[in-house]
Amino acid sequence: MNEKYALECINVDKYYIMGSYKIYALRNVNIKVNYGDLVSIVGPSGSGKSTLLHVIGTLDRPSKGAVKIDSIDVTNFSESELSRFRREKIGFVFQFFNLVTYLTAVENVALPMLFSRKYNSKEAEIRAKLLLSLVGLPEQRFKNTPRQLSGGQQQMVAIARALANDPAVILADEPTGNLDLESTSKFLSTIRFLNEVTKKTFVIVTHNAEVATFTKNIKFIRDGIIYEKPPEDFLKMKVLESENFLNKDEGKIYKSIIDFEEEVVKRRFIDGEIDEETLENEIREIEQKRETLRL
Repeated sequence: MNEKYALECINVDKYYIMGSYKIYALRNVNIKVNYGDLVSIVGPSGSGKSTLLHVIGTLDRPSKGAVKIDSIDVTNFSESELSRFRREKIGFVFQFFNLVTYLTAVENVALPMLFSRKYNSKEAEIRAKLLLSLVGLPEQRFKNTPRQLSGGQQQMVAIARALANDPAVILADEPTGNLDLESTSKFLSTIRFLNEVTKKTFVIVTHNAEVATFTKNIKFIRDGIIYEKPPEDFLKMKVLESENFLNKDEGKIYKSIIDFEEEVVKRRFIDGEIDEETLENEIREIEQKRETLRL
């Protein structure tokens, strides 16, 4: 019986043709990330980190090998299939936030939900506000545009947006690169809460050793090659402290999100958007989330 993983790279190469030469960015990369894991991929500049993120995020295709997300082989998907798959299965958090500058925080988070067509405009707005509350953005900032928010607050919006369509995997590319120490601590606290309580799978690409040592598993990359064990001096780095990742308010908010998901699923069934089998499957997943929250 084949094991299932949230993310898997199998013998992945990525190279570029320069005349008669192949310039390798990734060499025989093999990675397995379990569901609910919190993994960092760390390495120096030019090591292949960003290339790997683009490949596992389906933003670029491997030259050789296979990529699986949520146990689905996406290697040979068409561009339209990949676009839909990314929207439903992968959340992205970037160093420069990549928020739409003329939209409010709520509108930025609601946008992916509207594209998915799983939520109507009112439902998308409600869920967006719940997600923003979950990641700690003050309610008085919900109607602010990115330019009216601090770097840390923009990253909160970016995390909420990544969660919008309940993805299987969230990929973060140097997510603390533009944050101060306090905002970095809050970001790590939020990620740990989401990972521990909601069981979301996170893969963080970073050059920051302190951020990497905060994660549960570390993979080191150099010259496009993955090493399961980082260098000894790297392992001695002091772990960056963060706030306690779980409090009663966050737990209550996440429960509200689960309850709201159930309302939306039932509405979609009544409106004929999904059949009875899909309804039963969705309700089963929602109950599993409730059970996880009770643990």
